Amino acid sequence: MHSLSKLLVLVGALGLTSLAWSQAASEPAGWPKAAPLTGVAPAASPGTTTTTITLPPLPKLEPAYLEKRFRVVGGQVYDAKADLTWQRCDHGQTWDDGNAWCRGSRKHLPVELMMDDVRARAAGWRLPEIGELAGMLEVACQQSAKDTPLIFPEVDRNTHYLTASPHSNPESNMAAQCFGGRAMTSGLSRKYVSITRLVRSGPPSQEP
Repeated sequence: MHSLSKLLVLVGALGLTSLAWSQAASEPAGWPKAAPLTGVAPAASPGTTTTTITLPPLPKLEPAYLEKRFRVVGGQVYDAKADLTWQRCDHGQTWDDGNAWCRGSRKHLPVELMMDDVRARAAGWRLPEIGELAGMLEVACQQSAKDTPLIFPEVDRNTHYLTASPHSNPESNMAAQCFGGRAMTSGLSRKYVSITRLVRSGPPSQEP
């Protein structure tokens, strides 16, 4: 079983409300390798339970790695490692190619209303699963505005991103955010109001 799958099974078995994790850096043959990034696991927030699973560290994001893994097409980013296309902006915003930034306001909704809004307004797109989101954030959380190429320029590092993945508690859903340069996943109430970043499987369309 893939390391991430084992990790999520453990989450469900323990009924955890928060989980700090790192994903194994296994790349297809011929992909550029880089020195690992090390970090400190976050402490539990008041009222939550956090456990840390020790896995191989995340790869340091050298330009050769980024250029091999990602292809930017207007307001979309194709991740060749995961075979996923991400919107470059959060749901509710649009990519302004001329100014290289996200225009408009993020949608702030609880997860069920967020799913309804995505179905109504963003045909072909969906909320990510927790593993997909954490894989994207492992890149976005490490990058700074000075990095080239900058793949995800406007990820909100202080906010939980909603996902389509259920938590072991039926009143909660999984979410993830940046913490200390890596992704931290948490179980949030399904009534919790927050933002999301949309994804779809396969390569990008020609239009953002």
